[in-house]
Amino acid sequence: MEERRRVDEIIAYINELIEKNELKPGSKYPSERKLSEMFKVSRNTVKKAIQYFEVMGLASTKTGSGTYLVNRPSSLLGSIESRQRLNVYNYNEIQQTRRILELGIVKLAAENANQQDKRLLREAYEKLKLCEKNASTSAEIDAYLEADYELHKVIASFTRNTLLMELHESLRVGILSMSEVWKRYSDIVNVINPYHEGIVNGILNNDVAAASAAMDEPLYYMENRIKMALNSDY
Repeated sequence: MEERRRVDEIIAYINELIEKNELKPGSKYPSERKLSEMFKVSRNTVKKAIQYFEVMGLASTKTGSGTYLVNRPSSLLGSIESRQRLNVYNYNEIQQTRRILELGIVKLAAENANQQDKRLLREAYEKLKLCEKNASTSAEIDAYLEADYELHKVIASFTRNTLLMELHESLRVGILSMSEVWKRYSDIVNVINPYHEGIVNGILNNDVAAASAAMDEPLYYMENRIKMALNSDY
């Protein structure tokens, strides 16, 4: 327990250096020797603290040189995806998060969408409509959900907000894993389909209110369907 407490203290210290911008991407972490002397612990304890940052994708060790802070946008994505694969979050948590996130995204997307964006949106929508025509078998529903996710990913790109795009991408695993809910309730695809046109037209017309309203309805519907699934013997 004492070693765990000391490891946490070292982690907190390094986090503070990063937050204060005293340790910047590309800069070398304090040496094991320095941290060992500072916290009066063994180098093995220091190594355990550094391993935390390696697991988070924030540290890279170069043999004979030292350990450096790296800037990896994928580290957040990887962390959240891993927790989704371990079922740390249930479907309802993922869907609630998606609803809150995508309602903000669609507002910015409708405000920002330019002619190039609208061309990409039409292309993504056409691909989704092709999948909508045949979405009955397990494989067809999986393909439909992939196309649906790609449409929403394209919309997220219109925000020009890197953090929002990364947060949206981090939910991909969880969103696609909910295919089992879609396959259980055969009417979901038919209920959701009409709203896609409203979302797309709202963005094409730069109509924030229309795009938001069209986005909210299907996400709220799915949230209730997932609650039904979780409360049943599913």
